[in-house]
Amino acid sequence: MSKLDPGTYQVITSSFSSIVEEMQSSLFRTGFSTAVRESHDASSAILTSDGQLMGQYALIPTHMGAFPACVAAVLARFPQNEIRLEDNFVLNDPYLGGCAHSADVAVLTPAFHRGELVGFCATMAHKADLGSISPGGGASQAKDVFQEGLLLPPVRWGPDIEDVLRRNSRTPDLVVGDLRGQIGANRIGVDRFVALCERWGSETIRDATYELFDKTEARTRNALLGWPDGTYRAEGYMDDDGQGSEPVHLALELTKKGDQIRFDFSASDNQTNGPVNIRPSLVRACCYYGLVACIDPDLPNNAGLARVVETRFSTHSVLNPDFPAPVNVYVYTLSLAAELVLSALGQMAPERRIACSGTGGGLTFAYPKEGG
Repeated sequence: MSKLDPGTYQVITSSFSSIVEEMQSSLFRTGFSTAVRESHDASSAILTSDGQLMGQYALIPTHMGAFPACVAAVLARFPQNEIRLEDNFVLNDPYLGGCAHSADVAVLTPAFHRGELVGFCATMAHKADLGSISPGGGASQAKDVFQEGLLLPPVRWGPDIEDVLRRNSRTPDLVVGDLRGQIGANRIGVDRFVALCERWGSETIRDATYELFDKTEARTRNALLGWPDGTYRAEGYMDDDGQGSEPVHLALELTKKGDQIRFDFSASDNQTNGPVNIRPSLVRACCYYGLVACIDPDLPNNAGLARVVETRFSTHSVLNPDFPAPVNVYVYTLSLAAELVLSALGQMAPERRIACSGTGGGLTFAYPKEGG
């Protein structure tokens, strides 16, 4: 039974969407680098005080898995009673949070209402350069994460961290400018979210949030009930790991029973020497994305999806690598994992089948002039 009348619920939950859209607009407009300002390789989100996703601007849907893992990393290092109103937390370590690779830097800003931590506003954006063995990162020859650029565990942003970043980047003004833009976007989100709490009360906001999660979960499970039970398989290959290896094999076994669904990637290859490994939080987001795509594109992006999805991975695998395995060229693995999810779901629900989109990307290769 809902604690809120439908009108109040709709106004509050719609406000979550407007907050992240305003954050995203600020992020793009204040970006220093073309990666943020033109390519829009960035996203924004708001989360509960314990890191459950309330809403995300879904330009990069795989960040649905990244943001909660980043909040978990911050809370593991900074207990809630040590978090301050003025804090901005920065991290990019793929093994200590949800960032896909070191080039993606997350900024998380706590929101307080009348002294109570009520949530986090977060942004994640690709950085032009963080000091990898090749300018801009993305080097296929990287053999560990240390060759992929500077690693930041969850730390408080401040002048010292800014100095460290400047001294470890070939494009310091772009990196610091983008990060300041992320902090500004987060502060806009915090202001709007706190104003929402002031208008309705933090308890009412909390009730609306968990009702939103419940409804998203219920819509997802109801859709699953309409699909046949069974086990469905999909597999695919990448040519190599970027360093001339044998083909890299990914395998998915999807099991659906009633309103339960499990995505088992355990049969995928072991982790690779080259940088095509990817962390599990991003693969889970592929599963969320696949369900949204097959059920309803208007299904909200929030923690209700995470309640439904069960995932399994083998240890030491390409989809669950051990530190310090390289991960910088993860996007091809991510694209293939998403294709496998959509393929398996399409076998279960043929009327919702989505054609393969391919696992490559639009790339530009630049070479120095002869003698230049």
